[in-house]
Amino acid sequence: MNPTLSRFIDATRAVAALIVMVSHTTHAAIVGSGAEIAHPAALMILDSASHQSVIVFFVLSGYLIGGRVIAFSQAGKPFLCRFLVDRTIRIYLVLVPALVLTAVLDALVFGHYAAGPVARHFERHFNTLEAFAGNLASLQNIFTPTFGSNAAMWTLGLEFWFYIVAGFLGAALTVAPLSRARRVGLMAAGLAMPLATLFTPSYFLFGAIIWAAGAFCAHLAPTRLHRPAMAAGFAIACCLAAFFDLSNHPPDSVTPVADAFTAFGFANLLLALAAIRGDAPAFLRAPPFAYLSNISFSIYATHMPIGMFLAAVFGFLPFLPLLAVLLPATLVASIAFHHATEAHTGALRAVAHRWLARVSGRSGLAGA
Repeated sequence: MNPTLSRFIDATRAVAALIVMVSHTTHAAIVGSGAEIAHPAALMILDSASHQSVIVFFVLSGYLIGGRVIAFSQAGKPFLCRFLVDRTIRIYLVLVPALVLTAVLDALVFGHYAAGPVARHFERHFNTLEAFAGNLASLQNIFTPTFGSNAAMWTLGLEFWFYIVAGFLGAALTVAPLSRARRVGLMAAGLAMPLATLFTPSYFLFGAIIWAAGAFCAHLAPTRLHRPAMAAGFAIACCLAAFFDLSNHPPDSVTPVADAFTAFGFANLLLALAAIRGDAPAFLRAPPFAYLSNISFSIYATHMPIGMFLAAVFGFLPFLPLLAVLLPATLVASIAFHHATEAHTGALRAVAHRWLARVSGRSGLAGA
């Protein structure tokens, strides 16, 4: 990956995570302060930007992780077990503590601030053991609701199963010689979740198409039409079309047309940037982009329960002062969460890899 594309991806992850956090934290400040929405159009634009930022995350994940699966498959080397271990650690080292944090903070809100607007707002949300178990199995927004105040978790279940599906399908389609029975078994395992969601209202299948678009884009050759300026203009046009589509639908609706515009435009931009040679522009090399990109997963996974808890605690403040407290406090708390959990991903993977190395010689576990 060239320096420009690498830095652009860092900047995109950082900005997208902040947009999602600002959008949800703004809603927390509105609920906590009981404020009237003075500028509903501005809030709608912020909400739209937040949702489209999630679509950008899907494309990026497909480009980085799905693209890697395709490369592994084309190389014909065994990869499935190590890939699944790495992806499971990546998700669950953040998911499990985030669910526990959500349960604790929500319990404090309902226990100590039960009469406040935040507790009343979340009475309709799901703080049940069944929802917790469903989220622990990464089935949120597929077969179970998200847990408690952490509605942003809806994407993590999809991400985890995109990894599983991609891993098994990549192993089934590898150029390496495999028995027919093993290839069919791997293919069946990869198709199980997509088939299970065919007749559910889940976003899984459409999200999988967006994710796959990013994956295949990682292996396409840029054409003459993929000049960076042209691709950037096309991406902007697609985003404007997405916002136009969202503005003509009720709030909180998910419109495949808008999501497809954003995904297609952003994937095309990645394809164009992949062809650039030389160092990245100075503004993309700004240290905050790399740092925020590194912690973006923790920000995404924890900002909602943290923001809602703080909104309950400081709900005596008017809207703007409350928002001024929530934004930096939520970010700092998310950073602390990152250093306590996600920052140890590499060390935990190293332990898992040593274990795989010990058992693979005896059982062939590391093979596809």
